[in-house]
Amino acid sequence: MARFVGPENDWHPLAAIDPGEPRLTVAVVIPVYNRVQLLRRTLAGLAAQRGYPPHLVSVVVADDGSEEDLAPAVAEASARMRVYSVRQEHDGYGAGRARTLGAARTGADVVLFVDADCLPDPELVAGHMAWHHRADNLVVVGSRQHVDSTDYPPEQIAAGTIDIGRAVKGEDPPDEAFEPEDWRRRFYRRTAQLRHGNEGFRALLTGNCSLPRDAFLEAGGFSADFRHWGGEDTELGWRLFSAGLFFVPANRAAIYHQEQEESHPEEGWRQEGRAANAGLIRSKIPHRFYRRLTDPGPFEVPKVSWVVPGPAGRRRGELLAQMQAQTSGDWEAFFPNDFPRVPERRLRDLPDETGTPEQRVLRAVALARGEYVALVSGAAGLSPLLLDRAARFLDASPRAATATVGYAGLDDLSGDAAWGTAGLPAFALVRRREWAKVLPDAADLSDAWRRVQAFSWSRHLPDALITLPLPTGVVPASVPPAVPERDRIVAAGRKGRGPRALLYRLGRSWRRRQAEADDRPVIAHFGDARSAAALTDLAPWTRVTSTTPAVALVLGGGARLDTATWERVRAVDAPRLERAVLGAAVGDGPPGEWASFLSTCLFVAVATDVDVAEVRSWGYSGKIAAVGHPAENRSAIAPLLDALRQEAS
Repeated sequence: MARFVGPENDWHPLAAIDPGEPRLTVAVVIPVYNRVQLLRRTLAGLAAQRGYPPHLVSVVVADDGSEEDLAPAVAEASARMRVYSVRQEHDGYGAGRARTLGAARTGADVVLFVDADCLPDPELVAGHMAWHHRADNLVVVGSRQHVDSTDYPPEQIAAGTIDIGRAVKGEDPPDEAFEPEDWRRRFYRRTAQLRHGNEGFRALLTGNCSLPRDAFLEAGGFSADFRHWGGEDTELGWRLFSAGLFFVPANRAAIYHQEQEESHPEEGWRQEGRAANAGLIRSKIPHRFYRRLTDPGPFEVPKVSWVVPGPAGRRRGELLAQMQAQTSGDWEAFFPNDFPRVPERRLRDLPDETGTPEQRVLRAVALARGEYVALVSGAAGLSPLLLDRAARFLDASPRAATATVGYAGLDDLSGDAAWGTAGLPAFALVRRREWAKVLPDAADLSDAWRRVQAFSWSRHLPDALITLPLPTGVVPASVPPAVPERDRIVAAGRKGRGPRALLYRLGRSWRRRQAEADDRPVIAHFGDARSAAALTDLAPWTRVTSTTPAVALVLGGGARLDTATWERVRAVDAPRLERAVLGAAVGDGPPGEWASFLSTCLFVAVATDVDVAEVRSWGYSGKIAAVGHPAENRSAIAPLLDALRQEAS
């Protein structure tokens, strides 16, 4: 068993690997606060597990200072399996801290978290462990179903007289029966079962998930800062995702939430908990789903970590000043080979400065906390809008891993050759997750960069946001950035000075009024003018454009499922984007990528029966129809648009 590495969160190649004979130990950690009757059923369900050797399974009951006596329930379960209990003092919402305590007290290879109000499916443990025998850097997320377990006595569950899986789902249920009964059902479809994009971490619901114990403890476990319900699992998911772990949805590894005691004495307690934790989440998770680049900091976890691979020499002070002049201050900075000794709280030291210059750079990358690592040459002059514009560019392309920008003074190839370090470009913005995937196996800095490039999709922003000096081999004392007039207006406008500020505010005000005048949701349409006109007539509730951002993407008549269209689609694809094919024709592929994309669509309706056959040959097995051109078959596509309206809203 080895580490798995691949693009995005594409765990799919692992499905073809034979997990082999069970050999890993697993500890099921159950955080609990009171509700002992529900706990009895949970423990009974674990006693009735099948498909995994009992001698490899243990259970840890992590008591969050319960007022009820849990000892009898633990003692009953101890007669059937290995059960241990640990206890902490109750101090506000403590489920996360209890889980960490339970995981720290076991020496198992894998920890499986199950909530005390959940009944495990008889094949829960086997379903999780089959994945962990394929790779050692996986987070496996099971599904959550619902049941009223009042009529299911714990004794009968433990004895196997009541099979909770059959009782809820019937005999031989299909895979579809185990799709999550919550918001993840749509999320999984839009992300091709978490394989696409950069939001897989959001699927982590710790009522049913498993991961290597060492990875959990190395990440720091659950944050003890969360004293209210809501968000501590997402925050842990972010750290694990950023550390390069792959998130795998295992729907058949199910738990059944016991609903009969779901009431709470104070209505709205979950909403209050989320509201209380909102600032904490924003500070700890820099992803744009939780934080905007314009949000005022400082934040515990920055958006960007600058790393300067080569020495800046005489201009290190100027380079730092250009970082400080960025329109977004959401960053930290490492100068691993040339540290500026100036008062700046965002500068970070290396705890160990030994080794070669390249080794120090790798150490800085490993210590970076930002969502993005910005590699920048010490000879680069930085436009004030560099960080803001590059981060927004990569934010808008969740399937890309790397962004480069244009250079002033030198062309891209010459600039990288003259001022890059160890084969790195003079500037690149890279998701930290991509570095985390490759660093454990990389021989050196050049090798790490080659590995990142090997499976990462890179996009280029042609704006000249970096200025590079002539390739003399010596870093000059000063490299002022070449700032276009438009950027001067924007920068001055944001700072509120002079006539440029007036122009900027007028432009922003005009765009705001335009948006407020027509607040209908936007459909980005790829296709010909007739298709766009038909879509506009049939969907007056939306604005049909050819641009993003939008709430939905439609490949209409005149569009072709070919390589050129695929590049356009991939550039704007995002987990919160609804997708549909409405009359497009088949082109020259790429078949595998298109088949995966089509599986995320709300519906697929191509032009002809020949197109249907071709799409089937790609491996797409979902629903599909042939509807011709939307402009000529409006009655056939109207119901599809109604479905799109419901989902997009």
